[in-house]
Amino acid sequence: MREIGSFFLAFIVTASAARAETIELLHFWTSPSERAALNVFVERMKEDDNVMYCTPRKSEAALKSYAIERIANGYAPAAVQWHGGPDIEQLITLGITKPLEEVAGPLDRYRLLPVVQSLLRVEGGTGALPVGLHTENWAWINLDIYRSLSLSPPRDWEDFLDQSVQIRAAGYRPLALGGTAWERTLLFLTVLLDVGGGELYRHMIDATLNDPEHASDMEMVFALLMRLRDEAVSPDHAHKGHWSESTADVIAGAAAMHVMGDWAKGAFLNAGKVPGRDFACVPAPGNDDVMSLVLDVFVLPENTTDNIPQAQKVLIDVVLAPENQKLFAQIKGSLPVVDSVAADGFDACARLGMSILAKPDSSVPSMVLSLPQQRISQIQAAVQTVWDDPSMTPSDAVKHFMAEYAAR
Repeated sequence: MREIGSFFLAFIVTASAARAETIELLHFWTSPSERAALNVFVERMKEDDNVMYCTPRKSEAALKSYAIERIANGYAPAAVQWHGGPDIEQLITLGITKPLEEVAGPLDRYRLLPVVQSLLRVEGGTGALPVGLHTENWAWINLDIYRSLSLSPPRDWEDFLDQSVQIRAAGYRPLALGGTAWERTLLFLTVLLDVGGGELYRHMIDATLNDPEHASDMEMVFALLMRLRDEAVSPDHAHKGHWSESTADVIAGAAAMHVMGDWAKGAFLNAGKVPGRDFACVPAPGNDDVMSLVLDVFVLPENTTDNIPQAQKVLIDVVLAPENQKLFAQIKGSLPVVDSVAADGFDACARLGMSILAKPDSSVPSMVLSLPQQRISQIQAAVQTVWDDPSMTPSDAVKHFMAEYAAR
């Protein structure tokens, strides 16, 4: 009887361990390359008889609104795509989501990169499940256009403005740019990093732009931004939709360059383009020495129903598995969040990003990682107002920006 009892106990334990989990993820990855990268996790789940279904929303704002509504009404998903940043700690403080350790226990076995751990550190542990590390200040260049005009990637934004005369004369748009405030703010940040480097950027983030030297630097920033608007971007072709539409213009040869995060690489690869042959991936003009970091994460809502905690544990194991991290990063254009993935097998764009980040003081946290959403919205609104008003002088722009910037 004891043997029979042991047999049934072993059967029950084995069946329990093999139980398939159902995992719902809310996300806003809607471009073809983003969906292909996400599918890495979906397919790996299937191999272990788990089910991962993904519920998309068209934008980050729409996703967050929908996620909070579901959590508040008691039917939380297993995970929600988010960006690392101050919002994460607030979600945990309010009891909406929980630290990674609460689900997975000690994280040493996953070998998270130190920079990832530091970006997600909150009281109680690690604020969310890291998925991919991005750098956002890249220039994506159509090499057919640049070769046909005997041009080299621009050293800085002044150099690009000189090139744009030749590019426009040849019938191409120099700079593809979307019509959304965050895309224009990203361009503004690359100009700011060109003019003042990481030091000026940190002053803006820390709200210490308070001396005449900073005012002079910011006037240079806005003067360059206005010239880009007037000389390099065609208002008739500024897309109002998804960033990938502007990337597609570079891929198709309608525009010479697009400034966008490294996630844009996935669109080139998805179109069959090869780095170094069809397109160049280089830091945005004047941004060679400092990369702005973005961290994609999945937050884990508090919910004890429907076996969600166990499903979340399965998700953590799948997302942080080195082979999954490598394949996901290769498709999406990100860098792995664990240190157990070698650089071999990555393309030239990723290796360049890795080499820059390996240098001391070579990165700054993006606005998303540094500031609450309300603060980001203020900066975006100020930049958008300047962009939309051609009557403003650079001096006027600085005054407007500083007034909005100070109104915290």
